[in-house]
Amino acid sequence: TVNPNPVLSSTLTPAAICSGSIFSYTATSATTSSSFAWSRVTISGITEAGTSGTGNVSEVLTNETTAPIDVTYAYTTTSNTCSSSPQNVVVTVNPLQTVSVSITASANPVLDGTSVTFTATPVNGGTTPTYQWKVNGSIVAGEVLSTYSYVPVNGNLVSCVLTADPALTCTTGSPAPSNTVTMATYKSLNLKVFLEGPFNGTTMNNTLNSNSLIPLSSEIAYPAATYNYTASSVTSIPNADIVDWVLVELRDAATPAAALPATKLAGWPKAYFLKTDGSIVDLDGTSLINIGNPTLAGNLYVVVRHRNHLAIMSATSPVLAVGVYSYDFTTGLAQAYGGTGGYKQINSTPLLFGMVAGDVDADGISSVLDYSAWATDFGKSTYLSSGINLDAVISVLDYSTWASNFGATNSTGFKSATISKYLSKVPK
Repeated sequence: TVNPNPVLSSTLTPAAICSGSIFSYTATSATTSSSFAWSRVTISGITEAGTSGTGNVSEVLTNETTAPIDVTYAYTTTSNTCSSSPQNVVVTVNPLQTVSVSITASANPVLDGTSVTFTATPVNGGTTPTYQWKVNGSIVAGEVLSTYSYVPVNGNLVSCVLTADPALTCTTGSPAPSNTVTMATYKSLNLKVFLEGPFNGTTMNNTLNSNSLIPLSSEIAYPAATYNYTASSVTSIPNADIVDWVLVELRDAATPAAALPATKLAGWPKAYFLKTDGSIVDLDGTSLINIGNPTLAGNLYVVVRHRNHLAIMSATSPVLAVGVYSYDFTTGLAQAYGGTGGYKQINSTPLLFGMVAGDVDADGISSVLDYSAWATDFGKSTYLSSGINLDAVISVLDYSTWASNFGATNSTGFKSATISKYLSKVPK
């Protein structure tokens, strides 16, 4: 009797499996009374060590890499004392793909009232993943795309959950939560004010700037020990339109009369730049002032100080619209608290108003002490408060500006005046 050599009739290329799954293989042969023996060698990247056995295979295979690995089982089939040459059964073990997602905001921090777009970037999400956006842990109904836009509130927590394409195999971690973005919003302050000293009829002169006399640190203009603030500095004056440094202070009170120094918001005053058009800008020379998100018990009042002009305070709270507080001091005497007593008209056509020049010692009043400082510095060409007109030279022109604002009457010269014509009306 000549017996046939038995061989496997079961497939030699079973379906691929995912890492960590059980590989089950049932060996069959067309030859009756066949028995089976198999062996598997150790393969780099497969956790399980080589092994051998008889009959069917049922074992876990773990792929430690990020690429598919083929695992070979050498099968020998025996029947009626006849054995086949080893046949290779090869199964592919695919690595598990971890599903994840990260989100970013188009801007953060952002001006209060401004829409922000969030974008989700999936990893191993497949062709048609789905998204679920959340704000402060609550699901946002209907938002299932990879982008989401809304107007955030300061402190909002934005996140997303990604569910991978169900057609994907060998994934783990789905649904996958994203990182959480904590939104920070801020309000801006849009101020306009003119200084009498450098005013030229329509705008202000930038003579100090063009002569490279504006210091790079506000400490020179406003010593921190005197003004109780943290000085600001720049590496260069940001543009040719800068006139000088100014100090801005925010107060929170029920009425302007009640806006005393004790009502000053924490962290204020701060130093900013004044431009030729009267706008007060941040240290980059263009941006509005970022005031954060102050919590107000009453109304917001704005104090503006300059080193040789009488300080002023807004008569009312700035108007808030889409995250921006706006206040224009230049449109009328009543824009400054106290009106004529500490503020003045500086132009007729167009009608404009500005801060009173001549307070050289910054004591809130125009007096002979200011004249004395001017007289001491007369003829110098440098950055000094006695340069009332901000024209880079301390001259009789500065004296003329000071004299026009000094005393109830000035007909017999500065020495005869005993009553100040102007004094700062900022509550103190």
